[in-house]
Amino acid sequence: PRAIRNFAFRAEARLRSVKSDSACVNTQLERSDLHALLFSGSFGVSARGRTQAVPSVPLFLVADRLVELAREALLARQHARPLFRRHQVGAVRLGVRLAPVDAPLAFSLGSAEAPASSGLTFPELDPVVFAQAVVLFVRSLRDAILAADPSQAHNLKLGDLVTAANALAEQTQPAEAEVSLTNSRPEEYRRFAVTRVDSQS
Repeated sequence: PRAIRNFAFRAEARLRSVKSDSACVNTQLERSDLHALLFSGSFGVSARGRTQAVPSVPLFLVADRLVELAREALLARQHARPLFRRHQVGAVRLGVRLAPVDAPLAFSLGSAEAPASSGLTFPELDPVVFAQAVVLFVRSLRDAILAADPSQAHNLKLGDLVTAANALAEQTQPAEAEVSLTNSRPEEYRRFAVTRVDSQS
């Protein structure tokens, strides 16, 4: 996906192409199939000219954990509380830090097979930018999965991840968008208007 303020997640994977068979009833049935989404690929982050990548990680599970981390980061900033989270997903180690509460977010990425100090930390991040980058990554991952196997559109696991990402996207919308409301039926309220009387000298 495209970068947001010079920050972006990236992934590379080889997916098996499956032709959509409209005659097959099974492709139209909703199902919860995590196994079909457990493919591995390279996952990384690019920010301000720095790039860190970890090979052979379960991309779907990484995306799911990123959504969780982004949601927690937004809540921590909203409620002015510190946040420390570190998770291992397969061969990758993910972490976020928001402390003190008014400080920028720091995101760390490293290989679980290497010492923790060998990872790379991306500091000075806005939690909103981090969340928006997660949303774009999830949507790009979904598009790649559906391009390779259209039947995954009926996979409830994939649908749940996209739904969670969409909810995350709504949380990052500016508050100004919610305070402006245009009256679509002004004539019904015109009788309540105060008549302006010009003063005469």
